[in-house]
Amino acid sequence: MRISQLQKEVHEGLITLLVNVTLPEGRDKPYAVITTSPSQWLRYCASDEVTLLDVSEMAGPSLWHTEGDILDRVLAKIQAAGWTKEYLDLQYQARTPVRPDFVLVGNNRKPLAVIELKVSKGYLVDGLRQAQRIAQALNAPYAFASNGDQFLFSDSRSEAYRELNTFPSPEILGVNVIKQREVAEQSTSSNIAIVHCGTPQALVEALNDARAVIIDHTLPWGVVESRITAQIRQFLPEPFRTTRRLDTLTAIMLLVASQISVKRLTAIVPRMVAAYSRYERVRECLSSRLGLAGVIEMPRGTFAPAATIPATIVVLGDYPCRTHKKVAFISLSGRGDLVQPETQDWLRGFKNGLQGQPIKLGFFATVTRNQPWVVSAHHPEVLAAEERVKNIAETASLGELCDIFVGVRHPREEVQRKSGVPVIRGRDLSSDALSKEQLTYYKIKDVPSTAKVQSGDILLQRIGRNPRCILVTEDLEGAIASDTVLVIRPKDERANPVVISEFLRSITGQTLISKLTHGGIVPTVPIQVLKTIPIPLLPEEIVRDLDVLQQIEQDLRTKADRMASMRLNLFNVESVLEFKDRLRDIRHVARAVAASIQQAETLDFQIRNFYPFPLAYTYRTLNALTSPQELYKEQLRVAENVLAFLGSLTLAMIAPEDRKSCGLDLRNLWR
Repeated sequence: MRISQLQKEVHEGLITLLVNVTLPEGRDKPYAVITTSPSQWLRYCASDEVTLLDVSEMAGPSLWHTEGDILDRVLAKIQAAGWTKEYLDLQYQARTPVRPDFVLVGNNRKPLAVIELKVSKGYLVDGLRQAQRIAQALNAPYAFASNGDQFLFSDSRSEAYRELNTFPSPEILGVNVIKQREVAEQSTSSNIAIVHCGTPQALVEALNDARAVIIDHTLPWGVVESRITAQIRQFLPEPFRTTRRLDTLTAIMLLVASQISVKRLTAIVPRMVAAYSRYERVRECLSSRLGLAGVIEMPRGTFAPAATIPATIVVLGDYPCRTHKKVAFISLSGRGDLVQPETQDWLRGFKNGLQGQPIKLGFFATVTRNQPWVVSAHHPEVLAAEERVKNIAETASLGELCDIFVGVRHPREEVQRKSGVPVIRGRDLSSDALSKEQLTYYKIKDVPSTAKVQSGDILLQRIGRNPRCILVTEDLEGAIASDTVLVIRPKDERANPVVISEFLRSITGQTLISKLTHGGIVPTVPIQVLKTIPIPLLPEEIVRDLDVLQQIEQDLRTKADRMASMRLNLFNVESVLEFKDRLRDIRHVARAVAASIQQAETLDFQIRNFYPFPLAYTYRTLNALTSPQELYKEQLRVAENVLAFLGSLTLAMIAPEDRKSCGLDLRNLWR
């Protein structure tokens, strides 16, 4: 039976990680696990005092069911029908191409029925046909297929089948069950208890004595307004009983957190629960009830290929670090961090952090009520970048200076230029010199006037971890911004489009934006948080310098583009002579540009062209001298000029009130 499962080492590491962060002091204390797959825990917690709360019937299907989970449910239903274990052969050795999942035998120990297990109802018919083929080979009269919830039943040679909610009793299949001497069962571990919670009420009762609770990765994600969430609502805090949209996972988290006995809760959640604003009330409720203690951002692809949604482990409860109102954060770089995590430094450091001790590979942060639970929003580098900006100049938030809105959602079918309008998409912002000729045209009706970009607008990619940004020039005016673009339109007289665009493109600006792009699946920049980015309010002379630098950079890029164009057209010639002429031209242009760039970096060039005139002029005269004796005299004169210039600057810098105490009279010195 093909069932989606994690790599064994990763799965074992994941369970070890959950237990270790829930009980950083040691695994000698009892804990409970809410799961839809108890069998996945049995191998790894045999020595723990653990209660496995099976919510598979309540929470619905999951990607992570194993054959053991379905087998447990099927065996329970077979035994409930009156069959004893003596009639179940789970290791039947059949000389058939395909081995049966297990066989029901009669009193003569010959095969009576072949039973195949399938992960979902959609594969039951295929499973039944496979069971029939095996039954025919074994001369068994009956065939069954089950997903743990229902059975398909047929004789081994008939195309017709029946759907059953319960397994047939021995009498129906013509077997007189012989009561044999009962043998005392030995459980897998005396410390492990499995409780089947088919309803929210049963789960609440099972949590009565639970102090530390783990919610593992097997609960389905994103199942909104299912039958069970309606039943759970009555057990949730008051604000969530009438919430319009509620998914199964967060409903169960809220239910657990509302239990008085629960003091710790560790859960694997999709990143969106920790990041998105629509889960802000959920985070606030969990934090106010238990207190956020730690956040572990799982590596990308943890659950691949079955699921690609980024995941986060949130740790809530009465940990020592909560006494200082600090939250331990760490982000894992790869799946290798999940293999034998108990031997790795990062987990030891994180456990120390939960217990209020210094943390090495992660960091501590204070999380306020409305902030997301993501590493990028609280990383020390981001906070340091904000402080650096405020130290440079007075700042104002981007929301104070500009209106920010999303572009227009439009049909994705491209059209000819004459029948459409030019649209600026997020991907177009990667171009350094965007023009209307590079844009794609779409047919859009009733375009809002605000969606037409204006000169001075700043356009920012809405999706992406490192969003690109451009300043709209007159060439782009009238084009339409797509819904993958954020339009930043200055509204305050203090807003300078050049400064804003340059800042958002800078390393510091990108660092600040990175704390915003914490989407669950695709990193997206939320407008409300973007408005909080501090923008430096620079003096006019600095703005002019930025303009000059940008123009110089553009000129250099134009020269580089010209050389690239000449190189690409090198072979577009008719003769060897023309080829050599073009090659010579390319060589001359390239060498001239390279020489000018190299010369500009030399001290000699900088003194001649950029130093103050009293120093630059005398320095230039040295090149005209060829006699060593004359050159030596002039070098001394230049040195005197330098010292005189520095002395003059020093005297000018002395404040008037300090001159008398120094005994200086500048009129006598400069007479």
